[in-house]
Amino acid sequence: MSFSSGPVVFFFVFIVIFAIVIANVANLINNLSLSQGSYGDGKHKRLEQNNVVRIDDSTEHLMWFVQVSDIHISLFSDKERIDQFREFTSRILDIIKPDVVLASGDLTDARDNNIFGSRQYIGEWEAYRKAIDDSGVLNRTVWMDIRGNHDNFNVAGSKSDSDLFIEYSVQGKTNPRAYMKQIQKGSEKYTFIAVDACLKPKGPKRPFNFIGVLSQNDTNYLRQLADAARKNGGNYTIWFGHYPTSCIITGDTGSYGLRRLIGEYDESFAYLCGHLHNFGGSVPRMFTLQQDGFLELELGDWKRFRWFRLGAIDHGLFSFVDTHHNDFPIVLVTNPKNYMFNIPHREHPNLQKDSTHIRILAFSTAPINNCSVRINSEEWKNCTKINDRLFVVKWNPHLYASGVHSLEVNVVDGDGKQRLTTQEFSLDGTRTQFDTMARITLMSDATTVFKVFFGFAVSFCVVPLVFFRVWHILTQVGWTSRPRAVGIVRRLWILSTINRITIPIIIYCLYLAVGPWSIVEVVDGHTGYVFYHGIYLNNGYIPNALSCLYGFFQLMLCQLPMTFIFATLVNRRYCKYMGIKRTSTGSTLWGKITHAPFVIIVLVEIVLAVVFAIDYGFVALLLSPFRMWSVIMNVVLWCLAKNIPYESLRPAVQVWGDRKNSYQVDSHRDL
Repeated sequence: MSFSSGPVVFFFVFIVIFAIVIANVANLINNLSLSQGSYGDGKHKRLEQNNVVRIDDSTEHLMWFVQVSDIHISLFSDKERIDQFREFTSRILDIIKPDVVLASGDLTDARDNNIFGSRQYIGEWEAYRKAIDDSGVLNRTVWMDIRGNHDNFNVAGSKSDSDLFIEYSVQGKTNPRAYMKQIQKGSEKYTFIAVDACLKPKGPKRPFNFIGVLSQNDTNYLRQLADAARKNGGNYTIWFGHYPTSCIITGDTGSYGLRRLIGEYDESFAYLCGHLHNFGGSVPRMFTLQQDGFLELELGDWKRFRWFRLGAIDHGLFSFVDTHHNDFPIVLVTNPKNYMFNIPHREHPNLQKDSTHIRILAFSTAPINNCSVRINSEEWKNCTKINDRLFVVKWNPHLYASGVHSLEVNVVDGDGKQRLTTQEFSLDGTRTQFDTMARITLMSDATTVFKVFFGFAVSFCVVPLVFFRVWHILTQVGWTSRPRAVGIVRRLWILSTINRITIPIIIYCLYLAVGPWSIVEVVDGHTGYVFYHGIYLNNGYIPNALSCLYGFFQLMLCQLPMTFIFATLVNRRYCKYMGIKRTSTGSTLWGKITHAPFVIIVLVEIVLAVVFAIDYGFVALLLSPFRMWSVIMNVVLWCLAKNIPYESLRPAVQVWGDRKNSYQVDSHRDL
């Protein structure tokens, strides 16, 4: 067997590894097409009943609610956040008058003034509860709050003094975990099920508290709540929690377990969540229709952007609009609804086609003076005001029976504030794709994705060194020949022959995949062992998939570049030993600049180590192979590579030495 080109083989190995990663990720998000009829089992008895109410101009069969998420009330930053939250609970909610308010987690910030440490601050919880109590909102609506991961930072247990959610939240004392509320309005019952996936029995400090977990008991209890709601005559169900389903581990089935559970109930319209903050606003429409037949809708945060959501169920149609604090008028078209959010097999297919009126909810700080609509740039039609919030106009849906159409709504209030809303609708089942990034984020399983990428990083750091070492041995015994190529192939080849550098790198990378990364006080007074997959604490286990992501970045952005730096240094020593001519500027300054990548990476690792020490103490840093030991190892290996004895290069000379003085190596390309 003979190889004519080393780079071909090297990149072939890389492609194989990368293909495995892509295949795993693709498997997680397969079948993401949103073609009609691909959801559910088609056995939806509720839709087969003959008591479907026709959509007209009635005020009956209509309910609306508000969701707010990631409030992050803080004692140390953005004082306007709590002031505007007080305004939200009093003035804004008094204008909208929702039947239910959903506060879906991260009610408080729970971070220290230095932003690195984390613990529960009673002052933040007092501010949250005072804003609610002083507004009197609890006398006007049902307030349903639930914990987020920030509300669970450094919590020693559900009965500990640090679990301030129980003491200061609205629902904590009676419903410390998952719970269900039913709202009777007219002849219909609307069910809201709160999903608490916070880590238990203890809540670790940041950053070990990001992924949610539902045990089998938690899942069984949620099923009991849903069964009780159905048995009690619930017509429509909205599920909500802090974490997206992709960030919740459900038993052995990952994210998919919760989705299957929600999908079992055909009255379930949507799962509402927060947590991801729309990736800092980069994915503002983080919505999708899950394969199990319900909408999953992540809401942007109150913390930075002051988002909140107005949702409504009108004659069996679910619709919503996300808006900013004090951004009036708020306009929500409930029929015909935005075709992106049609829910096949959950909403009756003839509701919109057989309706008699376009229906609009409008709210503002002053009375609505004018509401008008037009379809497909036709003439504007003035709406009839049914009450202060509901506006309707007759229409003939059969004129728009096929294709996609545009509906414009213009609302003007008494203060002259105007809102022009445009949305597309379809009555024949035509669908559109959700944002690709949103679908990948909400429909995949974050835990599996993080583990796949961590495995890729370990493989990419270890496999090339092992591969070239094996190739070197085969070349020495005459079973194959070395490649003609030089450059990076020769550098990695030479490095792979130097045990004192290669073996520590391989051991370190493999250790991250099997050994504890650190021994830290995960919760005040409770020490745990942190592995890439989770934390062992007090004879218990807490999954912690985010560690895989940290490991991925540590290996790909620090350790892998370090390996190439070491390869470059030993190649320089090899060239000097072999008398290979190297073109050079001769500048001492240039020689120093070529070490800049090493200096930058080490400084970054030191900064991360200091942050770790601030969070968990100096002793924890000393017991952290993941952080401190890697800095020490890389500095030592850099010194070795820079001054490697010529005797250590003899194995490489045996293979590469026959072309002495035949290479011209450009020193500008060494790094």
